[in-house]
Order: sequence, then C-alpha cells, then structure tokens
Amino acid sequence: YRYFPEPDLVAISISDEWIKEIGQSIPELPDDKKKRFIEQYKLPEYDADILTSSKKLADFFEECVKYTDDAKSV
Repeated sequence: YRYFPEPDLVAISISDEWIKEIGQSIPELPDDKKKRFIEQYKLPEYDADILTSSKKLADFFEECVKYTDDAKSV
C-alpha cells in the first residue's frame, strides 16, 4: 500500500500555539493528579489512588487540605 493524500479532505495545519492552548484547557487527568498528590502532599500511593478514584472526592480533599498543614489527617 502506498500513502497518498485524500483528495476529498482539506488539509489542516495545527500550530504549536493551538496545541498548547488545548493542552491547558484539558482538566488534570487522574494519573497526573495521583502523582501530584503523592509529591505535593506526601501521601502514600494507596491513599492517593483512593482519593483520585473520584473527581468529586479529589476536589473535596483539595478543598479540605487548604485548612491544615497535615494532608494525611484529612
């Protein structure tokens, strides 16, 4: 098979700026949030996994942790 352009589809160009803009508009993914919880709050992997299993739970945790220095106690 040979690759050739599809004549019925218009070629589009995607700028690096647009890619960056789209990337910034995507919410934080659970795996990234889990890694951040482990690094930022010094949580064990198990706890971070439980907290990031639900967006609502993760958001609630982050609201609560604003009021204490000990994230583990939340």
